[in-house]
Amino acid sequence: MPPLETLDRHQKAVLWAFDSVDAFNEPIVEQPVEIDVRWVEKRQESVDSQGTPIAIDATVTVDREIAVGSIMWKGTLDRVPATFTDLKVVAAYNETPDIKNRNVRREVKLTAWNNTLPQTIGTGT
Repeated sequence: MPPLETLDRHQKAVLWAFDSVDAFNEPIVEQPVEIDVRWVEKRQESVDSQGTPIAIDATVTVDREIAVGSIMWKGTLDRVPATFTDLKVVAAYNETPDIKNRNVRREVKLTAWNNTLPQTIGTGT
């Protein structure tokens, strides 16, 4: 049986990993990649790193470390639409090792994004 940390990641998501910010403090992201996830849509309230209350729209179990500020979209890379309607931004990242410290469960908390992709490295847009 696979470890609980990797179990049930049967959905796909597209990830634009956070890279840096531009001169106007707008995010710059990397080229998109498709990852295996478990995406659970559930409204919750949490606090960000400054203690400000934020609305969480989804909790996603992922297979890698993902930087806060990265953009995610539920779906496959070959179905990325020309116009987005449901982009999310990573508001929090958590890692939880198993009791023997062999495997790690990684989760991100997502909030709504403005449905416009930030500038992407290598495209100039």
